Amino acid sequence: MMVLTLTHATPAPQTHGSRSPGGAPTCVRGFSLIEVLVSLAVCALFLAVLLPASSAALQRLRLSQLQVQAHALAAEKIELLSAWPAREPVPREGTEGSLHWSVLQTAFDTGAGEESPAASLRQFRIRVEVPGNPSPLVELLVQRLGDRSGPSVFEPRPAP
Repeated sequence: MMVLTLTHATPAPQTHGSRSPGGAPTCVRGFSLIEVLVSLAVCALFLAVLLPASSAALQRLRLSQLQVQAHALAAEKIELLSAWPAREPVPREGTEGSLHWSVLQTAFDTGAGEESPAASLRQFRIRVEVPGNPSPLVELLVQRLGDRSGPSVFEPRPAP
């Protein structure tokens, strides 16, 4: 009876003629040029897809920040106009930071008779925009009713 024994042989390490300081052959392992080029191509493709997406997200973030600033600036101008005396001229425009604001005032006569004090309706259009951009970030319309001779609606009136 014949017995076969199988032994597992390990392959000899590849040596390219180099030896360690002790004289034993060293094993050289590394990436081939094709593997390096394929990995660089995959990385370049990944960056080409990622860069426009992140750029668009940063642009949307900047626009969102500008809109928040524009809303705060418009609210500040509304507060200013609510306390503004009716007889004094309203500031027309200005710049704060990177935002430009303007106020367009229109006055309407309510047609009150001669025996009662004439009331006026004033309308303010507040527009906040980025210079160089044709469309406004915020545009608000505020109406204010007040007497020509007396206090405005925003101020408390004495009871008759």
